[in-house]
Amino acid sequence: MSFKIVTITLSPCLDKSTIVEKFVPEKKLKCSYPMFEAGGGGINVSRALRNFKTDSLCIYISGGYTGKILNSLVHHEKLNAATVTSDAYTRENFIVFENQTHLQFRFGMPVNPVPKKEWKEVMARLKKVKAKYLVLSGSVWPNIDHDFFVELNTYIKKNKVNFVVDTAGNALRSVLSTGAFLIKPNQNEFSQLFGNKQLNVKQIVVKAKQLVKKGKVQNILVSLGEEGAVLINKESALQFVAPKLNIKSTVGAGDTMVAGMVYQLHKGQSISEAVKFGVACGSATTINSGMQLGTLTGAKKLLGRIKIKKL
Repeated sequence: MSFKIVTITLSPCLDKSTIVEKFVPEKKLKCSYPMFEAGGGGINVSRALRNFKTDSLCIYISGGYTGKILNSLVHHEKLNAATVTSDAYTRENFIVFENQTHLQFRFGMPVNPVPKKEWKEVMARLKKVKAKYLVLSGSVWPNIDHDFFVELNTYIKKNKVNFVVDTAGNALRSVLSTGAFLIKPNQNEFSQLFGNKQLNVKQIVVKAKQLVKKGKVQNILVSLGEEGAVLINKESALQFVAPKLNIKSTVGAGDTMVAGMVYQLHKGQSISEAVKFGVACGSATTINSGMQLGTLTGAKKLLGRIKIKKL
């Protein structure tokens, strides 16, 4: 198969969203008709890339009746999918928007275990293609074999792949021990690598430079929510400041940011230009309601409003 961009989702989910007028305890709340979307980091990245009219191969694990619904949604979205069947039911996540407060409540279920036979099948699917960009995104079972990351690294080195990672916890630590082109934790996820205290921007830059110096990761991008993101590599440390917007939903914003970066890198843009565009893509997602991802048109409208500061 010929795909230059491949995404991996080890614990995808069936995203369900609805609207209630107001949260009231002990009462039966009337909800709007639910919306269903295929969810999970890598799947969302592939969905966003499809919005950008860019093909990718989406490798993911699914199981049970919820997995069948997920597969149907992926097919409906016309994604190029390589599905690995699991004995576990695909998890469901629940998003509720409260009309009276305009607040969004997100209920995330625990990630699924990934036994050896399943990650081995993920690797078998991956080895059928020679990717230029490989994106591992989304939650990862904390007890997954470290051997999975060792095999990924072997594939990456053999095929000279740019490995982009958006995950946290033990999986991120494993990646930092094997290597990556770019990691994209959020501020809290990056801080947890060094303890429980949340790091500020200056502290993030210091810690990130130490990791880059060790040679296992070329670029570290730490997302800061409404404050944009910080990119650290050997050359520089830059903060990309997003414009102030009327945020309706943050679902999928980080994944769309990753998709925007990979889209630009694939087109030959520099890492800083790719990050700037990625921040615009993530911002474009937040002004949509529900689980709608940002579009190229929306990102281009915001691109000129992204400010870059040297740190």
